[in-house]
Amino acid sequence: MTRFFTDHAWFGRTWTLQGMWLAREMAVMCGIIYASVDVILAESSIANDGYSSRSVTEDIQRTLAITWLMNFTYDLIAKLRKEVDGTSPSPLGFEVDYHRARHATDPRDKIYGLLAISDTTTADNYMKPVVADYSKPTQEVFPIAAAHCLLNMTSWRGLSYIGDRSRYHIPNLPSWVPDYTQAIPWRLFQRRSEDTFKTATYQQVCIEYDINSPYTIYSPYSYFDTITAVTTAYWEDIEGYSQIIEILSLALSPFPVKTFGEDNVLSVVARTLTADQAGIYDYGSYDFVDQFGQMTYESSLTESQDQSLKARTSLIQLDWGSASRKRSLFRTKTGHLGLAPQTIQVGDEVGILQGGEVPHVFRRDTGSETSLSLVGDAYVYGIMHGELESEDLKFTEVRLV
Repeated sequence: MTRFFTDHAWFGRTWTLQGMWLAREMAVMCGIIYASVDVILAESSIANDGYSSRSVTEDIQRTLAITWLMNFTYDLIAKLRKEVDGTSPSPLGFEVDYHRARHATDPRDKIYGLLAISDTTTADNYMKPVVADYSKPTQEVFPIAAAHCLLNMTSWRGLSYIGDRSRYHIPNLPSWVPDYTQAIPWRLFQRRSEDTFKTATYQQVCIEYDINSPYTIYSPYSYFDTITAVTTAYWEDIEGYSQIIEILSLALSPFPVKTFGEDNVLSVVARTLTADQAGIYDYGSYDFVDQFGQMTYESSLTESQDQSLKARTSLIQLDWGSASRKRSLFRTKTGHLGLAPQTIQVGDEVGILQGGEVPHVFRRDTGSETSLSLVGDAYVYGIMHGELESEDLKFTEVRLV
């Protein structure tokens, strides 16, 4: 039965969701195969158990078939829950981001195919409800969906869904708008709800969106620092760990990066490479920093890594890879260490949007001091847990383009 779901691309299409949600009674038939809701839920449980045992790194690399199956079954459970307790539909922005791995022949259907099962309004009716209008180009439809996402999600969380712009299929999108035809290539920095990052969440999010021009948003912004050095944060094949030297060099030169409390440079590097998420999802407690230090020391003594060290540091590789895959490690002018998408460059600036859960990396728009292009979200050691609340941050209004 699981193969039935994973082998048929129909379950990976956006329009499938609407048919599933709006059906009075649901069953799946394919040739002589008939599956009632009970059978589907039973298979969902088996698939979910198998998925839960996967590592965080496998989560990123899971196949499209598994993605289809998991999304389909999660939506099925949500539908049944709605029928029982009257749960309201999720905001359009959330649904659109959640289902980015699904397929649609017309890119606009990535949005319009979810309208019937989503809440298309925004808080305080800031925007009119979204309706299907195929006279609008994709370059206008996607920004409308992205604006809904930002207006309905807290703490600028919607900006974490921006992917690798160099791989966008849809051209000429604003920097704050995802290409919804592309899956997110890296794991998000978001943590569990009871332990979220709170860089500037003590402040109120302020988004000004021009409903007559779906391409621009405005917000108070505080410049934090400028990126002065960048290196690859993670390699798929870490054989020999020779790249560790490059990472340590970035952290130590021209002067050691900032440390706070009981941390030292090595623990700062370890915390940054895992974005403070080592062990919090899949494993019992273990000392990542200690094992990372052991791995670094032993790797510096030999060009190749023996099997015993690989076994002892296997958890490190999983936690490290889950946070740093397709990201770059950077240091700033004043000595802060951080992690951001691999598309960052020397000269980019780290900044804080008012009310933001995490800092972000921006690129100045040529010819304008108030226009910024978003590069992506960032982890910056020393400011992720509300440390800036006591600082007198200066905010000025900027335009995200």
